[in-house]
Amino acid sequence: MKILLISPPKMKTQDSPLIVFEEVPKYYPPLDLMSIAACLKKDYDVEILDAQVLNLSYEDIRQEIIAKSPNIIGIKTTIYTLLETIDVAKLIKEIDNSIHINLCGPHTHIFPEIINLPCIDSLIIGEEEIVFSQLVNSFHNLSQIKGIIYKENGQIIHSPSQEVIFNLDSLPYPAREMTPYKKYTINSNTIFTTILSSRGCPYDCLECHLPAFSKSFRTRSSVNVVNEIQECLKLGIQEFIFVDDVFTLNRKRVFELCDEIIRRNLKIKWRINARANNIDYSLVLKLKEAGCHWIHYEMTSGVQSMLDFLKKEITLKQIQYAIKVTQDVRITSSVDIILGLPAQTKEDVQATLRVVNKINPDFVNFLLNLPYLGPEGSKILMWTQETSLSHYYRHLNLFFDSNLEFPLHQNIDELITLLKLAYKKFYFRPGFFIKQSLTSHSYDVFKKRIKISLKVMVSEMGDSPESRK
Repeated sequence: MKILLISPPKMKTQDSPLIVFEEVPKYYPPLDLMSIAACLKKDYDVEILDAQVLNLSYEDIRQEIIAKSPNIIGIKTTIYTLLETIDVAKLIKEIDNSIHINLCGPHTHIFPEIINLPCIDSLIIGEEEIVFSQLVNSFHNLSQIKGIIYKENGQIIHSPSQEVIFNLDSLPYPAREMTPYKKYTINSNTIFTTILSSRGCPYDCLECHLPAFSKSFRTRSSVNVVNEIQECLKLGIQEFIFVDDVFTLNRKRVFELCDEIIRRNLKIKWRINARANNIDYSLVLKLKEAGCHWIHYEMTSGVQSMLDFLKKEITLKQIQYAIKVTQDVRITSSVDIILGLPAQTKEDVQATLRVVNKINPDFVNFLLNLPYLGPEGSKILMWTQETSLSHYYRHLNLFFDSNLEFPLHQNIDELITLLKLAYKKFYFRPGFFIKQSLTSHSYDVFKKRIKISLKVMVSEMGDSPESRK
């Protein structure tokens, strides 16, 4: 049995302008595929093909599949590469219709209806390491597997739910050595990797697209996490991005993890995602001591009534305090802001931009809201960095034979105009340039950031509706 795990190319989606600052990676290691491979590699012939970081064309992918001749192919599926995922699946079936194509990743929970496409054989609806391993082990009897949707004799079968993995320490470390791991870099030459120290988030934010099983918060032991970090250091990896849903949920655990890093005298740099209501000065100080140099907050909106509507359970005061203490200890801060939320007016957007400029994080990532269909067909929210949305909606409507429209009575071009305005309002003001001059650790870094700022302005202001078709 030969298995190939593919991270599809990213050809039809525009990157966030923030990527050009080089502070944010253009390509992330496919952590889920590396975790699946780690569970399979002892017993099966398994390979990972990251078409994004290798910059592979569809023809390149075709040749790789022909050469490797796999029995099962798992494709990582996200909102940003949905169309590429389907293109790759069609290409595979053209090569050999007998290859079983499984989709894994967050998009399978959002649009399980993708199983209706003829080129898709099964979806994972559960924690991927366990379910994909069962898929391989019980390939000829899929009815024995929990946590999948599959086709059998022309019928679509939904299996029972898979139990969550409570003992995360029992999982092997992701098989990073099976990827071109030295190609994943930040700031041109710093090799980084993604790492997970916990799973799940107990909050019920309306815009969140995590599946139900992810509500169960589970953690790895500090020793287990730091052991993995040391294994990565042996590979030459220099920086770590923790992709936990909410890294700071358990304060005691954060202190234990930091203390373990400090005890082993590991001189590493790392980044986390956090919630403003989980932050205090002593916690941020401990993070700094252990090497954390970047904290990202999902601020979402600068209007309190919108935060309440989205069930964020945070206040603007908490956000302002979190940014202040983060910057006081000289940790880089960044936030997400979503434009196009339900009932959001242009006045709300203007108010949000004023608040963002007031709290003055180091970087802001502005996102556009998209509706998607929830478990009972209800419209829920989802965001994307993409600024070329027409193809997404054509595909969405193809799935559901519907005519979904943007919320707020705004069309695509109106939202993109707001997006451009937001980037201009934040990145092209005296306060941002002053901060760059004060926080850049060298004149060369300052010059680079200012030059990139101008590049962002040109790219954002120069985009036209015609270029997005």
